[in-house]
Amino acid sequence: MADQKIIENKVNELTKKFGTLQKDIVEALFKLVEGKSNKEALEILNEIDINRVTQLKSASIMASFTEGQTAVLASKSLFAPITESELRSLLIASEQYLGGEILSMGNTLKQEVLAGILNNRTPDQILDVIRSKGYGADVGMKRIVTDAMNNYSRSVSRLMMDEAPEETKYIYIGPADQKTRNFCLSAIQLGAVTLKQIKSMGGEYVASLTEGGGINCRHSWEQASSDVRGQFYRKEEAEELIENA
Repeated sequence: MADQKIIENKVNELTKKFGTLQKDIVEALFKLVEGKSNKEALEILNEIDINRVTQLKSASIMASFTEGQTAVLASKSLFAPITESELRSLLIASEQYLGGEILSMGNTLKQEVLAGILNNRTPDQILDVIRSKGYGADVGMKRIVTDAMNNYSRSVSRLMMDEAPEETKYIYIGPADQKTRNFCLSAIQLGAVTLKQIKSMGGEYVASLTEGGGINCRHSWEQASSDVRGQFYRKEEAEELIENA
């Protein structure tokens, strides 16, 4: 499995950068219309290509994100053939996902600055509204980056599963703690199973091959190894949590 510490560290790094990015954009827009009437301010802001501004200001974030995905790949156990082209395609899809979310964030920033000017809000108050709309750096963008990185890792594993021998067994690995979903706890309890067995359970199990247990999930199906604790596998803890639920 990709080292969750790598993902956690990169997510924390990018979360801070998103906080700075949001603050910089909001304050820059405010400075542009300082001393203007509401009508003049709205005219100025409506002329701004917020997508272009957001793309330019988030370039270092995208570069750091790609660097993080490369580190995730380097930490994975490659248990079956996978081509450079396939890895590149998955990375591009992951980058496009984050890029799209960044543009949506930028549009929300502009919209809330417009509303904030009309409602006499301060930049900090506008940032609070942005958080409530799901794009706060400390929650919304953190979730988005976490999902992007983990889904990339899962997708790499999923492609390799198609090439691995049919008898290859996998375990659902990741933390078993109070934040772990019931589905993930149950999947951890299964122990080593084949891809065919996972598919036969349908529903959430099939989806978990590339999505884990859902948003913010820290788990993944990976090839079973003798070093189960090194893979963050915690069957005993999962059983205890289920019993106490």
